[in-house]
Order: sequence, then C-alpha cells, then structure tokens
Amino acid sequence: MVRIKIEDIGSVRKTRIGDAEILDYNFVPHKSGRYFTQYLYKNLLDLLAKDMLDNVKRDYDNVLLATGGEGSGKSGVMYWILRKFKELRTGSWNDETDVADAYTYNMDFMRERMMSDDFGSGFFWMDETTQIASNRDWQSNDNKDFISMLETFRSKKFFFGGCAPKLERVDVYLREFRMRYHVHVQPMSFPKIGYMPRGIFELSKRNPQSGEMEHVGYGLYPDMPESAKNVYLPLKEKCQDDLRQKISTGGKGNKYKGMYESERKKNNEIMLQLHDLKLVEDSEFMRLFGYDNRGTFANALSTARQRRQSSP
Repeated sequence: MVRIKIEDIGSVRKTRIGDAEILDYNFVPHKSGRYFTQYLYKNLLDLLAKDMLDNVKRDYDNVLLATGGEGSGKSGVMYWILRKFKELRTGSWNDETDVADAYTYNMDFMRERMMSDDFGSGFFWMDETTQIASNRDWQSNDNKDFISMLETFRSKKFFFGGCAPKLERVDVYLREFRMRYHVHVQPMSFPKIGYMPRGIFELSKRNPQSGEMEHVGYGLYPDMPESAKNVYLPLKEKCQDDLRQKISTGGKGNKYKGMYESERKKNNEIMLQLHDLKLVEDSEFMRLFGYDNRGTFANALSTARQRRQSSP
C-alpha cells in the first residue's frame, strides 16, 4: 500500500487495472507513525476481468491464484472471476455448461481440454492447485508437465485460475514467475459496510518491469448462485474422489491402478489353475501367493473361478 490523499466515497480513483469507484475505506496505522488507506472498490471484479482479457490478447502471463483459509470463499470468488471473464470474452454465460467446461480435476483433464477444438471460455479453474503444482512435490511428473503446459497457454490464449490455502504451498516457479494476479479472501471490516466474514477480496498484480506483486485494492463479490452450486458441488466431489484414488494407488493414478488390477487377475487365474491340480496344500499356496488369511485366499479363488465361468 502507498500513502495517498483521502478521496470522497463515490468518487473514481485510478488503479493499476483502471478507474475504480470508491465504496469504502479504512485508515491503517503504520509503525512509522503515519496512516495508510485500504480502499474498497465497487467495480473491481469487472476491471479485473477486463485486465485479464487484455493480458491474454497481448500474450502476457495469464495465471491467477486465489488464496484463503478453509471455507473462506476461494471457490466463490473464482466462480465470479471466471463468469466475468467468460461474459466479456464471448458475450454469454450459462451456469450449467460453463462451470463444467472450466472446472478442472487433474492433468489428464487439462490435456484433454487443451486438445479440444471447442473450449469455450479458455479458462481452467482448479480448486486444488497443489495437486499438480506443489512446492513439496516439485519433481513429480504432474508438476513438470504442468509447468511445460503453461508455456503453451500464451499462444493458445488460455487462462489458469487456481485455488490454494497459501501461496507458499504452490510451486515457486508458478507463484514467483508465472502468476500475474493474486486474489486473497479473508474476513474484513469497513466503516460503511461493516464486518463481512465472506465476500471481500484483496487484489494484487505483478509489475512486469520490477517483477514484484503490487497492491491494487479490495473488492466485493456476491455468493455463488444455487444454479452454479448444483453443478460445482458434484464436480468438487469428483475432484476429491480423484485425489482419494490417487492416494490409494500410491500416486500412480488410474493408468497404474488398471495395470495393477490386470496383473492381480492374471496371478489369481494362475493360482486357480495350480490349485485345481491339487499338487500342494492350501497353506503352501497361501505362502507362495502372499495370503495370510484363509478367508481372503478362499475369496480370491472364488472370484477367479467366477471370472473364468463368465468369460467366453
């Protein structure tokens, strides 16, 4: 924040993304003994969407990260950023189709969207950005693929909007070099509008000359409408299911899970064939195939036998 002259509520003030109408302001004491001002702007969402579209058209970095605590409203503000951007870019918006079009589960989904000829908004919205761009897993294949993919976004006119609890959780390359905008949501209080646990965001934009993030101001966003929630919540649950599946398969994903299932079926069929020959006792079979429970061993044989009978 910079020390500035106080202007009247309702007047227009120049910001780094355009002229914004002042809705409210706070006086904030500084350790130097001076006071600084926090400005709350009325039309900041619209200015942000316009500035984002201008960046995309001019092939500038096109990444926005939204941060905040659990339940703070990151997804809510991301919905409105996506909506304003899409309305400005195409002149239309539909909760049912556009939310599903933009919401991104994982890297496989992003690859599929990039190859599509009909990606309406050109906006990737990811709730769990640290799944593919985590500072703790920066050597993972997903992390490397995502960084490579970002290099193509400028030429394809795509935009990436991701949510994370804190910026420090996100890969350093993404947050320090590719992030153009930072939106932070948190409970705040202003003299005119009072205390708001949700609905206020702080916007910063990177200065291309210095490379530093510079404060723009504070803005308002409304709640996500029910029609959008009806689409968003099942998609969010699918994203969580994908994460749980990734964890349960040792981080290998669906491809490796399928390979594991195939190998297990082959082993069980071999075990059934040998068992039918009655060459050794069941206890020896259990030792050879790694079963330590007779019930589990019997179930594996039964499943393999049913699969054999049902196969053509």
